[in-house]
Amino acid sequence: MNVKVSLSWVVLTAVVLGVTSCGSTASFYTDVTRRKTSLQYLHDTPPSRQVSACQVQVAKPVVTDPSFIRPGSVRTARSYIVPVIVYTEWGSQFDYRLGSASIQQDVASFVQSALITESARSGIFTADSVRTTGDLVLEIEIDSVGALGQYFKKGYFIYLFFAYAYDQKEGIAGSMAYARCRYRLRKGDTILIDDVVESQHAPQTPDRVYSSPKLLRADFNSALIEALSLSLKDNIEKIVQEVNGYCRFTP
Repeated sequence: MNVKVSLSWVVLTAVVLGVTSCGSTASFYTDVTRRKTSLQYLHDTPPSRQVSACQVQVAKPVVTDPSFIRPGSVRTARSYIVPVIVYTEWGSQFDYRLGSASIQQDVASFVQSALITESARSGIFTADSVRTTGDLVLEIEIDSVGALGQYFKKGYFIYLFFAYAYDQKEGIAGSMAYARCRYRLRKGDTILIDDVVESQHAPQTPDRVYSSPKLLRADFNSALIEALSLSLKDNIEKIVQEVNGYCRFTP
């Protein structure tokens, strides 16, 4: 809490306006998206010792979620000021939607590459991005992907005679990353597998003391992307296991 001696109501008004004006969506969005974060994750599934004759072409996935293709967005879910003669309280809550602009990689290319890498680890089939001799093609549509996060800012201001005190804090509320993939394994015109996988992950709340709200806001965005990475990881591993199931019983 900050305590200071006030010389005039002009100073008081300037402090209140200066503190509460920090709640604009434009400045919040600029701080949140100031740093791009990678989707890269650690492949930690147990390596497969079985090998089959299956060769699969992994076509580049298609992202059809329009909310993710666009840049991220912010809206003010709640904003209030409670003015009293000697006490003023204020607060804002932002709803933030992650967009592709905050991510280092192209999501479709990342999923294609990560699936090929995962298949080399836990798969029993050979995967590549180019056409194979076996005519097996894996097609993926990412029709729901992204992350939603809530961020709050609140504070108070007390004025008494010739002194005033104020305090403010920012933090992260409920947030969730999600991904859903529709995938199809076909051989020519024959559909062998047609299914959907989906996953959700809550981001880890940054556990540190920040010297600046801008750093916390940037880490908030990074935490959402890391949670999204885990959601994609889950789906990729599930798809590899489903293709394993087909290849295991295919001569």
